[in-house]
Amino acid sequence: MTVIALFLVGALLALSMSLITVSLLRPHLRKLLAELCGSGARAGFWVAACSLCIFLLGLLAGTVDWGYPAGSNPAMQPVFFGLVTQLRACLIGLLGSIMFTAWLLLGWICRFEQRTAESQLLRAVAGSSGTGAGSGRDGAAAATSGTGNDTPGWKGRVLPANVS
Repeated sequence: MTVIALFLVGALLALSMSLITVSLLRPHLRKLLAELCGSGARAGFWVAACSLCIFLLGLLAGTVDWGYPAGSNPAMQPVFFGLVTQLRACLIGLLGSIMFTAWLLLGWICRFEQRTAESQLLRAVAGSSGTGAGSGRDGAAAATSGTGNDTPGWKGRVLPANVS
């Protein structure tokens, strides 16, 4: 088998690894981003953008030729290790793109939870000042058990009793 043929095999394996990675992550990204973005259209855009970045970076990294020997008819062992290096670069590229995407999502999740907690706290303060029952635990529970608590991920949580 020639170096070019083995390189093409490696590129096809990198393509398949990238496609499998994106197909495994895409449904989970869609659910998470739908909650974070607030609308399906925004979530769809970010799912497509994240999927493309993961796919393209894995494919790009999977087309390196660092380990392949130069020459017209090299021995089979260096050619095999060239393929191994090519697939290793693909895995490193996929891992790097997934870690970068996870880092971005972690920042979005922290901001989302902070905004949600602040809005819940403001609702509790507004609810307790309107009813005069904000000084005890029952007042905070009453403020969080009404219809204003329909933010996903915060159902059933009780805010602190003393919010002043």
